[in-house]
Amino acid sequence: MRNARTIILNLIRRYLTRHGYTLAHTNISGVEPLKLWMSDTGFLMIWDEICKKTMIDVSRAYMIYQLLLNVRHLKGAAAEIGVWRGGTAQLISSVLYHKMIYLFDTFEGLPAVSPDFDKNFHCEGEFGDTCYEDVKNLFAQQDYVKVIKGVFPGSIEKNNTYPREFCFVHVDVDLYQSAKDSCEHFYPLLVPGGVMIFDDYGFGTCPGVRQAVDEFFKGKHGHFYLPTGQYVVIKNGD
Repeated sequence: MRNARTIILNLIRRYLTRHGYTLAHTNISGVEPLKLWMSDTGFLMIWDEICKKTMIDVSRAYMIYQLLLNVRHLKGAAAEIGVWRGGTAQLISSVLYHKMIYLFDTFEGLPAVSPDFDKNFHCEGEFGDTCYEDVKNLFAQQDYVKVIKGVFPGSIEKNNTYPREFCFVHVDVDLYQSAKDSCEHFYPLLVPGGVMIFDDYGFGTCPGVRQAVDEFFKGKHGHFYLPTGQYVVIKNGD
């Protein structure tokens, strides 16, 4: 028991050091919000495994983690669009290991960009420093995870095994058309209480994502912006 506790404490110390925290920074003042991930050993063990395979920071990862915990009891599969090297996909599979998980990516970088929303910030092929085979190998022992290569949604395998219901969808796509396609495909399939979270909504380099999300969810309920830059949608039956 002592050895396990020592391992966990060392893990936390490595995490804090890696991200520039000192003991002084871990003290909570009256005006500083709690950084709950610092004491969540279950999350930190996952983060230590995935942090080099994702471009999101620890606070965004922790938001995903908390949302995953809250949909575990729901029916439906899970999906991620925009996988890169598989870090957040591993986070999803660590929590929703009892569900089918579908991972969509070109594994060749961004697809064609919109001249109206994306061209000043992104180019075709950006974020191509990934490998389909490497990501497949990450999940070689997890037959509930399906890694699908190609431009979404054309890459969807239209057969009887593809789910008709989803409880969780992580959208990390950077581009207008990709975000729009994700909304149009997954929102109708989201079960009541199910969650979609858009990683890039609040970032100035991804105006197309914000445009697509605002267009699609105008007049709908159950969606909100987070100070991490993420945008969350909770299906409530509208």
